[in-house]
Amino acid sequence: MSVSSQISDASWQQMAMFLRDIAQSNGARLSDWVVQVADLLSADAVAIVLNEPKRKRLRCVASTVPLKPTVESGQAIVPSVRSLAATVIAAGQPHRNTGRDRSLFEYLSSMEVESAFAVPLLCGDERIGVLEVVRRRDGVNRLPIAQMIASAFALAIVRDRDQAALRQAKAEIASFDQLKADFVGVASHELMSPLAVIVGHVSMVREDVTGEMAQQLDSALKAAARMRELVDDMINLRYIDAGQTQLDLSRFDLAEFIKIEAEERQKLFEERGQHLRLRITKRPLPVAGDQRMFTVVLDILLKNAAKFTEEGGTIGVVAEERDGKAWFAVADTGIGIPADELEKIFGRFYQVEHHLRRKYDGMGLGLAIAKDLVELHEGRIWADSEVGQGSQFNVMLPLVRDLAF
Repeated sequence: MSVSSQISDASWQQMAMFLRDIAQSNGARLSDWVVQVADLLSADAVAIVLNEPKRKRLRCVASTVPLKPTVESGQAIVPSVRSLAATVIAAGQPHRNTGRDRSLFEYLSSMEVESAFAVPLLCGDERIGVLEVVRRRDGVNRLPIAQMIASAFALAIVRDRDQAALRQAKAEIASFDQLKADFVGVASHELMSPLAVIVGHVSMVREDVTGEMAQQLDSALKAAARMRELVDDMINLRYIDAGQTQLDLSRFDLAEFIKIEAEERQKLFEERGQHLRLRITKRPLPVAGDQRMFTVVLDILLKNAAKFTEEGGTIGVVAEERDGKAWFAVADTGIGIPADELEKIFGRFYQVEHHLRRKYDGMGLGLAIAKDLVELHEGRIWADSEVGQGSQFNVMLPLVRDLAF
């Protein structure tokens, strides 16, 4: 007998609308759906039993008749060894029962079962549960129709489960991010105070000593300055993560700004025996941005260039208009970056070197912060490099005429 002849008591249009409704919904509407299935199949009762393998149990989650909960859990727990649902879950195939064995349906309250069949809810190889149909025998095979409905149910239940898992994962990530932000905030604050005291006292003592003691104190001050940089990175990262970065926008000439900032760091390069080369356009590069943030970005790029360039090397700073945008770059003649690392270097805490054999210090936060700050200004940052040939970090920003300022 064809499926079309088996559904003479319900139009195909009604069936199609029902299946479409299931496809567009999730498992939260199971209680409504079993009522509609009972109507479509002219059934006396319909129930959905879910398989919970981690708990090693079967649980009836929706039924058109009252359920008999177990004493232990208050839920309608289906026998996981001797029941129609257990038989179908074990075989992964539909199964019929005449209803003579009352124990197979003991969770369906006191209903008298004359005939029943059940089909598995399958999603791939996973046996999600069972759709049970209890009805009087009329010689009509409703099994193929029930299988169509069961397939739709299985997809809806899995989708609902996956969405719930995704929501839970997002909630856990948000909780972890908040915990991380709180830790960074407290740690940076607690480090800053004693660091200021240390620098103050060491600087005072340094003024009165010479020789070897002076060199040792200079090393201590240098280490303190490095620690201050790390704390600043932590603070900047915390503000970005917490969405607390308030841009103090102003219109300024990026070319002139970069020239001044780079020249102010001339001493950094001289101390390392490096050469600074500037090629700054004389034409204004009007941008709208927070100059404090651009100072942080430029500072990060220049210090990175100095750190990875040997003594005698060259650091170049270029600024000009390109493709209708303001563009500047910081280039060096340093060690370079492998091609497969170029995208990763902007990730937080990422280090090109292995942590066990690192030669260069740092937490791997600088470039991540620079990227966030550039993107806050609707800009883009990227790197070009070749191992042994140096690196170039490029920043492209909208000119002020491109912004509603």
